[in-house]
Amino acid sequence: MYIRCIDGLRAFAILLVIFSHMVHTGIPMWMKYIFGYWNAGTVGVRLFFLISGFLITTILNNEIRRNGRINLRKFFMRRLLRIFPAFYFYLIVLGILSYLNVISIDSLAIVFAFFYVQNLNVFQNTELFASSWLVKHSWSLSVEEQFYVVFPFLLKTLKRILQKDHIKTMISITLVCSFFRMLNYSFPDISRVTGGVFLMHCDFLLYGAYLALYLERFRNDLVGYLFPFRYWLLVIALLILVYSSRVEYYSALNILIFGNLILFSNLYILLFFLLFPDSALGKVFEFQILRIVGKLSYSLYVWQQLFLGSTNKWIMYKSLTFYPNNIILVFLCAGCSYLLIERPFLKLKRNYA
Repeated sequence: MYIRCIDGLRAFAILLVIFSHMVHTGIPMWMKYIFGYWNAGTVGVRLFFLISGFLITTILNNEIRRNGRINLRKFFMRRLLRIFPAFYFYLIVLGILSYLNVISIDSLAIVFAFFYVQNLNVFQNTELFASSWLVKHSWSLSVEEQFYVVFPFLLKTLKRILQKDHIKTMISITLVCSFFRMLNYSFPDISRVTGGVFLMHCDFLLYGAYLALYLERFRNDLVGYLFPFRYWLLVIALLILVYSSRVEYYSALNILIFGNLILFSNLYILLFFLLFPDSALGKVFEFQILRIVGKLSYSLYVWQQLFLGSTNKWIMYKSLTFYPNNIILVFLCAGCSYLLIERPFLKLKRNYA
């Protein structure tokens, strides 16, 4: 399905991740100051979670309206063809580079990434988890995949619960996930045992789902209320994101306060582009260059880890991880991955529409 501005918003999210990981790769000082001041990467990943929750819920809810049920076989085949091929190709390349002694990576780290359990690191020792940078970004892919596995079964239940009292439900979800973020900060070992990384972030996915379920009902009211202040609120949201991501993990109390400020600020950014796609900024986010970057965003996310922040993982050819070589290679590999891997499988995916 096509929703205006979404590709541009994906481009914004992936560029935040890329610039965040470029901080220690020889970039100019002005870039280092801007992106080293705040944790842009965590903002970008959480924005991806919101977008994913919104899109997957919109697709499933439309299917329920048309057919009265979700075709689980087709749903899981669509997810498999969308997510697995490009990432598994990346893992194969890592395996080859490791075999050729170009990079250093523990084979067990690749196994955890392969099965999308990088976030459930209860079975991993601390040393292995710390040394798995080249696949460490798969924690977010794991969170999304685990969400996709359970969410089709929970959607009708969630809708029923939200209909009874959607405000209390979302507050409860916010408090539970905030608790697990605080638990991860204060008692990381306990957090690992409880699968805390999933529960730390599923509120972003569920708020995206909530937005998909209720946006049409409240769209006109929201447009009326927000229109006079839409740009001011956007500026405030961006300022909150910069400051909150910088101080979030200073203390458990900060996590409770600023973690949720990141959630609601990202939520407003997504809401802005859904409500005001014809705004001047909405038109900017539909520029062709941003739409291209947005379409490449998944492959960009997968491949950036190999070249950004990874110098000590390369045994040979370390210069490939220095600016500007690294950014060129990220886009080159992502483009090849999209054209040769993603796009052919996306065509197959249409058979399960």
